Amino acid sequence: MQYAKVLGTDLYASKIVLGTDSFGSGVSKKESFALMDSFYEAGGNILDTASVYADWLTEEKSASEKTIGEWLKSRGCREKIVLSTKGGHPNLSSMDISRLSREELEFDLNNSLKNLKTGFIDIYWLHKDDENIPVEALIEIMNDFIASGKVRSIGVSNWRYERIKKANDYAEKHGLFPFISSQIQYSIATLNMSALPKLIWGMSPYDDEYKKYCADNINIFAFSSQSKGFFGMLSGDSAANMPENVKSEYLNESNIALAERLKTLACSKNVNISSLQTAALISDSKLNVFAQIGTKNPRRLNEILKYSDLKLSKDEIEWLLAGETNKY
Repeated sequence: MQYAKVLGTDLYASKIVLGTDSFGSGVSKKESFALMDSFYEAGGNILDTASVYADWLTEEKSASEKTIGEWLKSRGCREKIVLSTKGGHPNLSSMDISRLSREELEFDLNNSLKNLKTGFIDIYWLHKDDENIPVEALIEIMNDFIASGKVRSIGVSNWRYERIKKANDYAEKHGLFPFISSQIQYSIATLNMSALPKLIWGMSPYDDEYKKYCADNINIFAFSSQSKGFFGMLSGDSAANMPENVKSEYLNESNIALAERLKTLACSKNVNISSLQTAALISDSKLNVFAQIGTKNPRRLNEILKYSDLKLSKDEIEWLLAGETNKY
C-alpha cells in the first residue's frame, strides 16, 4: 500500500480510499465489515462516507456512517483510521434546495459524530455547493467546527475550483484554515462534462482545473476513479449492455484510444486494467491524488489491493494519457 501526507494537515493516508456509499444497506452489515477488514488488513487506513450515504437505499438514515461506527468500535481501531465524512447535502426529495445554513451543518456534523461513534472527524467536507451562498460565510462556519475540536481539517465535494480559490484566499487573508481537499469525479478518462448529473463536478487530465489544483497544492479525492467500470465493459462481453450513464459520461474517441493503451500496458505489466487506472492516478507526481474505490465486490477490491504498490513512471503515465509516439 502506498501512503502520502494529506497536504495542509498532519494526516498520512493510504493513497487508496475505501468508499462506502451503500454500506449497511445495498451491502449488508456483514459484507460491509468484511470489505473494511480486507481493506484495513491490506494497509488501507482511510474510509470515506457521508451523512446522506445509503439514504436512497433504505428508510434508515445514515446507514453507512452507522455501519462504519460499529466497525470502528468492534475493531478498536479508530485512532489508526483517517475518517472522512460529508454534510450539507440537500434532502433527496428536494435536491434544488441547499442545506448549508449554520444550523443545518451543525446538525449534520453532530449527527455524524454520533453515528460514527467518535469525538472528531479527520476530514469534514461540504457535500454540495450553493453558489448563491458567499464562500466567506461557509469558510467561517467550517473554521468554527475546527475550533470546537470536532473537525481536524476541511474540504469540499463537487465545488468549482474558482469557489475553492475564493474561499481559500479569504481564509489566508483572515488567518483561517483553508479547504485543503477537493472531492470530484476524476479518473484518467476524458469526461463528457455535459453528461454529468446536476450538482456533480468532474475533471479530466490536462484540464485547466487540473493545472490550477497542481499549482495550489490542493489534494484531490477522486470518486469514480475507475471510470465507473467503463474500460472493462468496453473490452468485455458486457459492452453492449453498458449502462446509459456510463456510456454518456465516458464514451468518446479519446477513451476508445485510451482503452487500447490500457490493454497494452496492462499486458506488459501483467496487471488488471482497474489496478492500472488506480496506479496512474496515485503515481502522479504533480497532483496529490487519493483514489476512492467504491466497489461492493470483495473479489474486485482484492484485485485492486493486490497491486496497491504498483507505481508508474512519468513516461508511462504520459503515454497512457496522451499516446506519445515514444512508447514507454
